[in-house]
Amino acid sequence: MKNAARRNDFLVPLMRPVLLATPVAVWIAIGVFGCGTVPCTTPECTGERTEDPVDIGRGTVDSLIAVYLPHVYSTTDSAGYEEMLDERYSFQKLPDDPDEPVQELFWDKFEELRIGGRMFRGTPNLAGQSVESITLNVNVGSKTPSFDTDQPDDENWIDVFAIIDMTVVLNDPGQSDGTGILNLLIDSEQKFVAADDRDSAGLWVVVKQEDRARIN
Repeated sequence: MKNAARRNDFLVPLMRPVLLATPVAVWIAIGVFGCGTVPCTTPECTGERTEDPVDIGRGTVDSLIAVYLPHVYSTTDSAGYEEMLDERYSFQKLPDDPDEPVQELFWDKFEELRIGGRMFRGTPNLAGQSVESITLNVNVGSKTPSFDTDQPDDENWIDVFAIIDMTVVLNDPGQSDGTGILNLLIDSEQKFVAADDRDSAGLWVVVKQEDRARIN
């Protein structure tokens, strides 16, 4: 598909958004134990208060969009990405020109995972470019009940507008400066439609996603 090929060139948000910049911080405490008179400096010994770990789950709309999504992008977690997308997931891109056929502006979960999988695996595109790393920040703005025409009467859908700040580092053999590296910086607004996960009570998924205007 023509639109999928464009995203494989890493030029469309949320490959996106890009994307995708600072990865979600996941703190790992490592206790180093020695012998002799080496003092114990762990929080358990010192009595110091430690901050709660970052919740990277899907238990709220905010954590789904602002934490879980950046986490799966920065860790190239294809399985986690698949879990956060509803089976009915659809993506709508901005048209590249006013006459672009409407059928080329949408794709489904299967196509999204195919594209995302190539990106996460670092599969080179036709220009020989491959993804080296992705960092993503998502700042959630407004959240309102959705009145989407596809929403079933017995489901709770939420419209979420967010700002995507993404950096993609590409291995690019065509760079004239000899570095072999190309940095893509993408700032964009995205609309997400979040829904209760029908397969896992208490969790949220993305059922729809829509490209919005780039931020200049």
